[in-house]
Amino acid sequence: MRQEVDHMRQRCGELETENGKQHKIIMSADAERLRQKKELDQVINERDILGTQLIRRNDELSTSLRENKDSTKHFEQGRNTIQTETRGYTTLETRSQEIEKREK
Repeated sequence: MRQEVDHMRQRCGELETENGKQHKIIMSADAERLRQKKELDQVINERDILGTQLIRRNDELSTSLRENKDSTKHFEQGRNTIQTETRGYTTLETRSQEIEKREK
């Protein structure tokens, strides 16, 4: 009977030791889980910031593109006007030269 009691006490001690080891493992895993949660929250926050910046840059790019198209349109209109005026001037100059030749 005494041996059984000693054996039971020894077994209880072993179980308590094993329980302590498992408790440390659980505590370590919980600490790691919290660290990973913080890291995940930080990554999500950075992702959201980058997403906001991307949307802002995209809006700026769209605005610049519209402004560029408008500038190109105005440039083309101005160039067409100058070409028309230059043709008109050339025509007038040619007529003027023809009139001068007739008058001589």
